[in-house]
Amino acid sequence: MGVRNQEGMKLMMKRHKLLPPVIGVMMAGALLAGCGSPQSNASREVIDKPGKQITVIDTAAEGRRNTGEIQVEQIEKLKDVYGRTWLSDHEAIVERNHVLMIHDFASNIERKLTENPATAGQYLAAASPDGEHVFFTGGNPKDKYDIGGYLLDAASGTVTKTGAFSMLSDMFWADPQHILVSTDDSKLQLIDLQGKRTPVQFSDPELSDNVPRMASKAGDRYYYLGVHEGYTVLKSFTASAPEAKTIQEGVVTFSLSPDGSAIALEKREWNTTKDAELQLIDASGKKLGTVAKGTLLGRPSWSPDGSKIAFSVYTEGEQGMKGMYVFDKASGKTTPLSTEIQAYDSPAVWSPDSKSLMVYQTVYEGEKSNNVTYVVHLK
Repeated sequence: MGVRNQEGMKLMMKRHKLLPPVIGVMMAGALLAGCGSPQSNASREVIDKPGKQITVIDTAAEGRRNTGEIQVEQIEKLKDVYGRTWLSDHEAIVERNHVLMIHDFASNIERKLTENPATAGQYLAAASPDGEHVFFTGGNPKDKYDIGGYLLDAASGTVTKTGAFSMLSDMFWADPQHILVSTDDSKLQLIDLQGKRTPVQFSDPELSDNVPRMASKAGDRYYYLGVHEGYTVLKSFTASAPEAKTIQEGVVTFSLSPDGSAIALEKREWNTTKDAELQLIDASGKKLGTVAKGTLLGRPSWSPDGSKIAFSVYTEGEQGMKGMYVFDKASGKTTPLSTEIQAYDSPAVWSPDSKSLMVYQTVYEGEKSNNVTYVVHLK
């Protein structure tokens, strides 16, 4: 999970400068067998409700059009909120007006995540894999750039401070008891449930003043985005072998599978007109296949059961892939969810049962812009 920051804006500006002409989209690799066609709106019924909009899908008709096995049941739109994380299969944490709220999709009722007087605003949130704790960030009433980290015990409501949280930091739940965060001094730290921080020992002379990005962990192996010759690369190390090694170059974003056996990543050759690729590699860096190609790709996101990958893609040209898709690892097939959802800065967040996902994006209506969170429920 990344904080909205200037570095992220620089990355997006760099992306937009590299928009290539149409080369086409293909699905490749023995692991990746097929692709679905864009969905039609002919079998959809849109229902407006206070604060949200629901699109009900004729799943039988949609299933006949899809080449994949995944089917969409309905799509909800929550207006003026940022979807952050799932607390349970039917409850999600969203940010509304700088306040974190728990939205219950069964009742359509929202309540505050916590009454915390120590924060001037609440921004990011990520629930632990077991759903028992929530890490969130809040602002200082005296300085909006002074961001702090907090841990909420979901059962008791107790909030524990974890110290300052940099505007350039990323965080990832390494396991139900530890959060992995990057720091401004080119370090990684583990935070336990009591708020104690422990430095992660590793060496990377190429980092210098660059902050490790998108750090993740599976077992005893750590992954992060470092920098080599001005471009981001995917690096890895372990506690027993702490010298970081590059396992893939030209990586813009990545997502580690829950069991750590595979990595979905956006790979781009900088300063060329080639499309970016969404690739799958194993833990050692061996390429398993290409899921999609496009002018713009959103950060991929694995479902908790490790069976699916959600991603957004935009390709110039009438025949190019556009919108949000889900790739099924077992069948190798890709199913389109919606051409309306084109979120390239915010990864989709899956519910614990891997049956729903949400993602937010800015939607423009004339000269006005609104933050909309899309919630896709799969059959």
